[in-house]
Amino acid sequence: FVMLLVVLCGLVMVNHLISSSDVSKLEEPEPRPTFIYDQNGEIVSKISNANIEGVDLDQIPKELIEAVISVEDQQFYKHGGINYFGIARAFTQNLLKGKVVAGGSTITQQLSKNEFLTQERTYSRKFKELILTKKIERTYSKDEILERYLNQIYFGEGAWGVQRAAHIYFGKDVSDLTLSESATLAGLIKAPTHYSPYKHMEKSVERRNVVLSLMKSEKYISQAEFEEAIGQEMVLADSTIT
Repeated sequence: FVMLLVVLCGLVMVNHLISSSDVSKLEEPEPRPTFIYDQNGEIVSKISNANIEGVDLDQIPKELIEAVISVEDQQFYKHGGINYFGIARAFTQNLLKGKVVAGGSTITQQLSKNEFLTQERTYSRKFKELILTKKIERTYSKDEILERYLNQIYFGEGAWGVQRAAHIYFGKDVSDLTLSESATLAGLIKAPTHYSPYKHMEKSVERRNVVLSLMKSEKYISQAEFEEAIGQEMVLADSTIT
């Protein structure tokens, strides 16, 4: 009985924390600085960029939305913000590979961490992330969450949000992106500098192909669409950037 009472009190406290959390900051996207780290993980430089160009979800190609969901959070429309199965699966994959090859964070968790928290890896920060994640899920619809995520995520090269990223990398509005270009942008989210086609074209193409393969596995695209997309040359907006 005592144990049950403790659990119930804990649930009540957690529910209160979720209800009292303020996520209204998501109503007005703000630019966040890009931190440059040295080999020891220390911050050596900070770059600010105030150029965020927000777009409505219906302006974003479904191929880009499907690409992001395929590579970042395949169960996005099915879970309540936290994918416990995904966390367990990622842990198992990392254990088998002997290194980090998969993450368990959902799109909503990424949004809460990027917007409200630091990147420190502590239990307290993780707990705050989970509380904020549940509050975001209670406050916004899945489409609203996805729209805010895509408008605020960092894609590298000073590009915050999908519209700015489309211009920086391909010189066009996000609504005009091809399947191949959409997969390229989705692939940048994990590590924008590492997969930047301006800096590492071969790695960027490989990452794009991984995203396309995941889209095919999730049945978003056909085999023919997959083959056509991976066969396309990546044409960048500004080949002078190195």
